[in-house]
Amino acid sequence: MRFMGFVRQSICALIALFIIVAPFRSAIVRADDDDEFEFTGTISALPNTTNFVGDWIVAGHTVHVTSTTEIERDGGDPAVGKTAEVEGTLNNDGTITASEIEIRPAANNQNFEFQGRVEQLPSTSGFVGDWTVSGRVVHVASTTIIDQSQQPLAVGTIVKVVGTLRTDGTVDATRIETEKTLRPPFFEFTGTVQSLPSTSNLLGDWIVNGRTVHVTSLTKIETEDGPITTGTVVVVKGFVRPDGSIDAVKIEPAETAPNEFVFLGTITNLPNTSGFVGDWTVDGRTVHVTSTTRIQQEEGLVAIGAVVEVRGTLRGDGSVDATRIEVERSAGSFQNTPRIEIEGTVQQLPNTPGQVGDWIVNGRTIHVTSLTVLRPSATAITVGSFVEVEGFLRPNNTIDATSVELEPVQNQTPRFMLFGRVDTLPSTSGFIGDWIVSGRTIHVSSSTQINPNHRPLAIGSLVRITGNLLSDGTLDAQHIVVIRNDDVGRFLNFFDLFGTVQTEPSPGPVGDWKISGVTIHVTSTTRFAPPNIIPAVGSRVKVSGQLLNDGSLAADAIVLQGDVDDSRDFVRAHYDDFLSRDPDDSGFAFWVKNIDQCGSDDKCRQVMRVNTSAAFFLSIEFQQTGFLIERLFVASFNRLPRMSEFIADERTISEGVIVGQPGWQDKLEANKQAFINDWVTHPAFVSLFGTMTNAQFVDALLRNAGLTLSASDRQALIDGLNNGTLTRAQVLRQIVENTAFVDREFNRAFVLMQFFGFLRRDPDDAPDGDMKGFNFWLNKLNQFHGNFNDAEMVRAFIESLEFRRRFGK
Repeated sequence: MRFMGFVRQSICALIALFIIVAPFRSAIVRADDDDEFEFTGTISALPNTTNFVGDWIVAGHTVHVTSTTEIERDGGDPAVGKTAEVEGTLNNDGTITASEIEIRPAANNQNFEFQGRVEQLPSTSGFVGDWTVSGRVVHVASTTIIDQSQQPLAVGTIVKVVGTLRTDGTVDATRIETEKTLRPPFFEFTGTVQSLPSTSNLLGDWIVNGRTVHVTSLTKIETEDGPITTGTVVVVKGFVRPDGSIDAVKIEPAETAPNEFVFLGTITNLPNTSGFVGDWTVDGRTVHVTSTTRIQQEEGLVAIGAVVEVRGTLRGDGSVDATRIEVERSAGSFQNTPRIEIEGTVQQLPNTPGQVGDWIVNGRTIHVTSLTVLRPSATAITVGSFVEVEGFLRPNNTIDATSVELEPVQNQTPRFMLFGRVDTLPSTSGFIGDWIVSGRTIHVSSSTQINPNHRPLAIGSLVRITGNLLSDGTLDAQHIVVIRNDDVGRFLNFFDLFGTVQTEPSPGPVGDWKISGVTIHVTSTTRFAPPNIIPAVGSRVKVSGQLLNDGSLAADAIVLQGDVDDSRDFVRAHYDDFLSRDPDDSGFAFWVKNIDQCGSDDKCRQVMRVNTSAAFFLSIEFQQTGFLIERLFVASFNRLPRMSEFIADERTISEGVIVGQPGWQDKLEANKQAFINDWVTHPAFVSLFGTMTNAQFVDALLRNAGLTLSASDRQALIDGLNNGTLTRAQVLRQIVENTAFVDREFNRAFVLMQFFGFLRRDPDDAPDGDMKGFNFWLNKLNQFHGNFNDAEMVRAFIESLEFRRRFGK
């Protein structure tokens, strides 16, 4: 039974939950076993034993399965030809000792694709007949396209197979391509350097934690923070060979400094020196920068107004000796400078130390400074090299490079890529015509591929555009992808900004404020929290509002970020973050008392703070709003929502609802009906389900939700649609409110809300970069049957540096 404990018994009907989110980067501790390994592949051999204990072969890897290995059989019993996701420990001999194996359900679509090694070929003209590829039978017909451009087809050749997956696991191939190598699994681990090659550039074989690491001229070795020697603890990233050794892509010292000080702030003063060596001012703190300080500009350029993360050693006077500075956001906060990537051939290089100066790449001027990251090194890039350049586009179409990377020979196809915000769109079918994106004209034709990615395309949307840059600075777009969902309507371009008040209008508060370098427009309708308290200059605040074209914010609310260790400020932050409103008196008093009843008992206070935080997820209002939205995404699109997708949706469905006030049930019900009725009309939903029959529609939703209804219940939904007694919105709602579906998604939504609510980001955003942190907490919560106290999940998030940094801790 799911654990609720004290919280479920004491939930006050005045609490609702959902999360207003904004990007805020720092770190939360994530448990990762150094040799933890995960990969997905096709089973080609199984032992004939009870519970399949013994050695399996999956995607060519030997997998040791023991009696303690957990085998999840969502896709049925293990069998040769089925797909398995393997988690476990990578041994030095290249085998894997499995801790968990998930048998994937069989896909049922026309676009099945897999890679493997040819084990058997028919002796027929054109190889027509049945092949065996990594244990899977592939049916090849005379119409199957066989591409042997990479290498000749033979037993042992690596191939990519595209086709239709049958119910028996075999594949009707439409296309087969030979490939030179099997894509090896990527692996990352942390360990101590035990031996190094006796070469000046460290090229050769290293031994790290007993594992051989192959280092070549293409391996990026980070030495900005000091040389790597025997005994250095390093992070190794690379690809696993069959013998268990690693072809290293990148090696860097592990960030394990015990006295390291980290903070996020806005640059207010810079020295006028080469490489910005000297004293900076960041959020009022002096930062000492030397020639050894590592400065990263991949997310923006160093300038007054830029938001940066500073790492270093804190002096007694409060200043910081910086070892590393990373630009998080360019000057002007949500700036309009297009960030771009191009690939091309180096035609000209400056004759200067470190290649600093102006380069010519495919006829375009690239400005390279001492802060530009050159991979793998400056000496490795020469005239004729094919490179990828990342940076920011100047008005004259030259590029301020943040990084230049040598590209493999096989990728030498020039391209131009721009990231920006949609300023204007043409009023035409398919948006054909000229767009304005971050101030630049984009030519869109009928051949331009536009992928909204389940996100509405509207003014304010962030997009990634690939195409050809013309001499007049405009772009012929080949491919456009919407990379952020900015929904239309009242909450278009809604953002949260955390920063420090620098100036206020006089007499105020209505007028223009300056907060961490951003202009904030405050009107008579702007909400201040706590009520009737105007934050003073120097206060840490959260600003919620709409982003304007000039990069300023029209403030909907300004919330004082108090002392998170104080019970009243702690509870008030939850109301504002989760409910976007001021606390009601009775609810606020209840939760403050819930913590303060412990007096000076720190252990008791810790437990009550955890229970109070968890209550905002477990509350009635969140279960009926935010959690409902999570299930709508899963049942409709078979995926979790992104953080940005929650903002407008949750505010729409919960607007005007305060549990406990008169008429709240009727208001909530009306909101839910209107929201789901609108949901099924969205283009993303219609494009998936619009052409389906009613039976196909019901089955698709059930499949996404992982539900199996009785034959009579399933038929009742179909009949209701056929005879008009049910709408598609009503059928969708019945499925997302199914008790079995609610129970299945409960823990997953609980973990997701920890990232959204406390860390203000998606689980795979930096610093994680993947879903390992999310999966770690989900596995732990499942292990403790939903008991968040025993799993220590909520406690870990509210005590994390990433959460506490919002409050200046």
